[in-house]
Amino acid sequence: MKTTLLHFLSTLVGNDAMLEVMQGEVLPMNCDLRNPGESTTITWLFNNSTNLPINVTIQSDGAWLHIVDAQIANHQGTYTCLVENSVGKARREFNVNILEPPRFIDTSNTKYLLLQGQTIMLDCTLKGAPWPKIVWKKFQNDSEKMVVDEVIRTANINIENTIIASREVDTRVWFLPPGEASFEHIP
Repeated sequence: MKTTLLHFLSTLVGNDAMLEVMQGEVLPMNCDLRNPGESTTITWLFNNSTNLPINVTIQSDGAWLHIVDAQIANHQGTYTCLVENSVGKARREFNVNILEPPRFIDTSNTKYLLLQGQTIMLDCTLKGAPWPKIVWKKFQNDSEKMVVDEVIRTANINIENTIIASREVDTRVWFLPPGEASFEHIP
């Protein structure tokens, strides 16, 4: 008498993934099932909760999850695909980062009238993900020559003891990056 052993394969899924998507775009995630079998169940979690955020759809019997109109506040986090059949369980995690291009929040007050010796505080209020690099550069007069003696990397700046030379103010500060906002002294 001959004995035959039957081995049933548990469901396998793909490897964990780190994903990035621009804010407002669509991001598809695939559990990448292998050997699903008929009794396979698929459950999606968001940050270990079965409550998925808004604008998320599940398709193809649960194998695909789509984030529609990705937003940092709603969709950034860890998505987990849990797969189970009669033989075992498997999981695949997707760490999702939502990217946002840099933009200024407050673009008012870009020109100031200052008296010689007056101090002013400039604030660069912006958003972006990852956090934008802020560089303050000092320019002389209206020329595009940068005075290389001072490059400051911070979200705000104090300008003290403004100097007036030849009836023109000699300081011009530009915010670079993320965009083309400028601070000017007006004579």
